[in-house]
Amino acid sequence: MLLAAFRKSFGRTKLCVEYNDSKPVVLSPTDIKVVENLRFRDTSLIAVTLTRELTECQSELGGADLPRWFVVRGSEIMHVGNSLNFVGAADVDGDGNVEYVFWYSGYNRDGYVMFNDRFDSAVRFVWNYH
Repeated sequence: MLLAAFRKSFGRTKLCVEYNDSKPVVLSPTDIKVVENLRFRDTSLIAVTLTRELTECQSELGGADLPRWFVVRGSEIMHVGNSLNFVGAADVDGDGNVEYVFWYSGYNRDGYVMFNDRFDSAVRFVWNYH
C-alpha cells in the first residue's frame, strides 16, 4: 500500500536513472525505504525516500523532492508533502487538537508548515532568498 501511495505522489512525473532516458523506471518495493515512522495515538507519520538516485525523466531539474511524507490512519494513506523534516507535534493553538509542525526546504525557499490534526489544512510560513 505504501509503494502505491509513493508512486501516486509523483502524479504524472516519471523517474529515470538519467534525465535524458526515454524509458522511466517502474518503482518496486526495493526502490523505497522508510526513513521515519512516527506514531501518535491513531496516526502514523511516515517519511519515505528512494534507495537509489533517480531523476525526473526528460528534465534537468534534478532528483525528486524527498523525503515524501504520508499520514497513515487504519488503512487510509494520505500524501501530505515533500522535502519536509518533522519538528514536533503539540496543541499549538490551544484548541485541544494536536498540530504537526514540519521544516520545509526547497529550491530558493525555506520555512515551516503546520498541519491540523486532520491534515486537511496547513499554515505555511516560508520565505525566498532572492
